[in-house]
Amino acid sequence: LGDDPWLAFDEALYRGPKACASCHSQEHASWGLTHHSIAYWTLYERQNHEQQECVGCHVTGLGEPGGFVVGDHSSPLADVTCEACHGPSGPHAGPRPDRAVVLSRCVACHDDDHSIQFEVERALPHIDHFAARSLDPEAFRAAREALLDGRAPRPLLAFPEGANQG
Repeated sequence: LGDDPWLAFDEALYRGPKACASCHSQEHASWGLTHHSIAYWTLYERQNHEQQECVGCHVTGLGEPGGFVVGDHSSPLADVTCEACHGPSGPHAGPRPDRAVVLSRCVACHDDDHSIQFEVERALPHIDHFAARSLDPEAFRAAREALLDGRAPRPLLAFPEGANQG
């Protein structure tokens, strides 16, 4: 953000999770323990990272001004980041979106074609913005490694065991 931290509050600009983390460190650490934090990697790993119909749900702001651009693998907007739910610059700029708007962002990707039996109300408890608070550095690392190597629990999948074929 350079010398002007208020640039983060421009409602039309995506800044990426590091900008959010500069003030919201606990929330950022907790996001790092979610499947959203590795969403783009799962596409890249399966070589689907160039397919726009897949990419849109695994990144932040695809097709929006300043959002993710297909092929930019080092973008801070790769993965489902804070701004995917909270909007560009989060709720700091402009009016705060109401709950229905925020929840509609969930079901835009977690629909019947991609998330069998997904229910927003069942999913919300798993979006714990402070999950990392109770973990010491060793436990945090173990949880992150479990996520990265596929051993982390997947409680929202209709079939949580085995490979997810989409």
